[in-house]
Amino acid sequence: MVNFIFLRSLQIIADNREVHFEPLLTFAMLLLMLLFVMLYIIISNVFFRYPHLIHKRKSPHCIPVHISHRGGSGESIENTMEAFRKYAGALIIVTCSAVSGGTDMLELDCHITKDGEVVILHDSDLDRSTGVNANISNLHYDELPLYLAELEVQFDPGNYYEAVSGTDRRIPRLEELFTAFPSTPMNIDIKVDDDRLIARVAELVHRFKREKYTVWGSFSTTVSAKCKQANPDIPRFFPLTPVLWLFAGYVFGFLPFMSLSYDYLELPLISTFALQMRRQLYQHLKARGIPVIFWVCNTFEDYKKVFDIGAQGVMTDYPTRLRAFLQGRRSNAISYDCAQLTNSTVQKPIGQKRNRRRSGRCFIKNSLASHLAGDYTFLKPPNVASH
Repeated sequence: MVNFIFLRSLQIIADNREVHFEPLLTFAMLLLMLLFVMLYIIISNVFFRYPHLIHKRKSPHCIPVHISHRGGSGESIENTMEAFRKYAGALIIVTCSAVSGGTDMLELDCHITKDGEVVILHDSDLDRSTGVNANISNLHYDELPLYLAELEVQFDPGNYYEAVSGTDRRIPRLEELFTAFPSTPMNIDIKVDDDRLIARVAELVHRFKREKYTVWGSFSTTVSAKCKQANPDIPRFFPLTPVLWLFAGYVFGFLPFMSLSYDYLELPLISTFALQMRRQLYQHLKARGIPVIFWVCNTFEDYKKVFDIGAQGVMTDYPTRLRAFLQGRRSNAISYDCAQLTNSTVQKPIGQKRNRRRSGRCFIKNSLASHLAGDYTFLKPPNVASH
């Protein structure tokens, strides 16, 4: 209203004095537009840095760091009970951290058979994984072939995993996995737009009371919407189209004003340059309670790349390799932190007392690391004799 009065006043003055003020009006309009853009940028940046001012932070039940892709297809036959047992069998949930060689989450893919059984399989066509030229939706569960004894690791071309004799190579049912590991976090990819499949998975999650331990969804926005309708209590990962809108919002500054109805952002591994450009985006999403997970990372270089730019979790075909990387990273961080704490007390006037306090803090840090690694010897404090 004020802008209109101002511009109208200038127009009246121009008419009364019979002077052409078009350049002045143009300048005034440009100035107002510039002020609006500057105000928009300032407000957008404030809300980008402090999203809690306009959005309620999500509270994910689980923030997985170590995720076994298809159960770990580089170390087992993918999506088999043999693969899932190898890592989930030793799992103990402690704020979604794994100990004793476990994993924080299992990633798997689901289809449905002709007789309505939800099975764990990546491709709808059985040819690649079993050597049988058939579609899984056309077969009853009892007719399903075994997985091949040797399978190529899809995200590590040229490398194969060969099963030893006696390995369980059955295509498992989702119900079987839920029964074996009722509280192990799982990421379920609904591979096809099938209402029976979505309804059946939702029913299984509800029956096993796994809403807190399950993330599901699809690259398809349509399928993801059906998932929400089937069971709105199960967290979902972003489909493809919302991911594109997310990046557009980040680039053009309207992301802070977007309401995000999805719970986990799962992205494919891309170039370092592109990743570095989005470090602030991942920090913003973390502040809004949305974990960022990358797939599929299979080398130490990949692991370091994504964690350095702000990823909170990684899917890998090589769970043992990722666990070794995380243990090494944790040990290096603790060693550095303890060294810093020790050095900071050298020249303190009350050095002895300070050192004792710092040592306690260092002990706590090492205790946490040992707990996550499955080493419970930390329960005995340093310099305390056992009875």
